[in-house]
Amino acid sequence: KTVDVEVITTRKEKPEFDITREINNRTFIRPLPPKGHIVKTGILNAPLNYFDDVKTDINALKSAWNGKANDHQLGKLNDLGMKIGGLAIAGYLFSMRQTPITKIMEFIGLGSFFASMAIWPKIALDVPARIIHGFSPFMMYEDSQGRKKRFFTDNQYIPFDMLSHKDINRIGNKLGVSKNQVNYREAVQEKMRQIALQNNTMWMLTAGFATPIMSALICNFCEPYVEKAYNAHLNKKTNKIIENFSDYTSKYKNNNINESINQIIASNDNKPITKELLSRIANVLSGTLGSKVQQCIEKDLNEKLIDGNYKIPDTHLTAIQTRIANILENEGKKILPIDTIKAITPTE
Repeated sequence: KTVDVEVITTRKEKPEFDITREINNRTFIRPLPPKGHIVKTGILNAPLNYFDDVKTDINALKSAWNGKANDHQLGKLNDLGMKIGGLAIAGYLFSMRQTPITKIMEFIGLGSFFASMAIWPKIALDVPARIIHGFSPFMMYEDSQGRKKRFFTDNQYIPFDMLSHKDINRIGNKLGVSKNQVNYREAVQEKMRQIALQNNTMWMLTAGFATPIMSALICNFCEPYVEKAYNAHLNKKTNKIIENFSDYTSKYKNNNINESINQIIASNDNKPITKELLSRIANVLSGTLGSKVQQCIEKDLNEKLIDGNYKIPDTHLTAIQTRIANILENEGKKILPIDTIKAITPTE
């Protein structure tokens, strides 16, 4: 017989989706992977870190100008303000100095000061700490927002989670922490915190006198080399002028100087010579040669022209008088009487 079988299937209805219930159910919720990391501060990474810091400073300045800077960016402006202010002071002192070497040394002094602030903690504290303790008390990290900070800046918040177990074990071996100790990682981190705090304190105590002393030593070391380099440049420039002397002298041929001098002479005809007049003459004669040349010309004119009279040194007067008398006596007696020669011989 054939039996017909009816298969009855039942379909379970899908429950309604409740967003509140799903949010409260944290079984499958996991935090996002951290973006913060330790910044590599080796010699090879130094140029990249420098340009990255410059970019950050520019962005901070732009945000501050627009009134949108946060606390971290305002803190960055402190360093930027020191650099801009230092350049302004060095530029002012540069304009006040007379010799090129002292002008150059103003900027070298500024650079040596900032270099000393950066170098001193490295050579006096950072390098010994790396050798002795196995880590740098001045290491940097970058947080999830891309902000660079010193790892041990805030003694109450230190992001030790950025250090791997391998790094902690290496530092713990260097610090002599027993691996059998309870809460080994916490013990290593506490010793790191103490050492970093001690180094920061020592840095603050020594930076005040170490920075200017190191800056002075750097300037003292650099000055002979700067002077040597400048003299070489000056000699090279002078040799080039000598080789092309006609081309250089043509630049200083200026008929306006003659015209100006003639105008001054004409306007002061039969008038006494004063220091103001000599200053005007020196200014015209120096032309575009600079204030130093003008001062030298004015000094020479003041030595020769005093109280409206042309002054000749006494030794020159005697020599001139003797020379003229000899000429008149030897040559003039051939055509003139002795009395006439004596009458026309000039006195002092």
